[in-house]
Amino acid sequence: MLGWVALSTGSGLPDRTIVNPEPLIPLVITAVLVARWFTSFRKIAAWALLGWGLVRLLGAILTVLPLTILPSDPEQTLANYPFHVLYGLAQVPLVRATAHGLRTQG
Repeated sequence: MLGWVALSTGSGLPDRTIVNPEPLIPLVITAVLVARWFTSFRKIAAWALLGWGLVRLLGAILTVLPLTILPSDPEQTLANYPFHVLYGLAQVPLVRATAHGLRTQG
């Protein structure tokens, strides 16, 4: 959820608000997976959360690279890169916590 906050607040994009689909959909997905954590589907939720965190971490890394298959709209600026770093770092607690939880569950 820290990643959602990092993405939705001050990302340097003038049209980005908390209720836009771009930041809202990942928040909903994360909330559903966290809610599943507290049910009998805990192990499945842990694997899904780990995958979700890794995908988002990878996305934070790949979207700063100048890849022609990932067009940037609006164009990337130097001021935008720290937000990618913050977003990527915000995924680390999710990845570490779920990986640790899966290791200790057996």
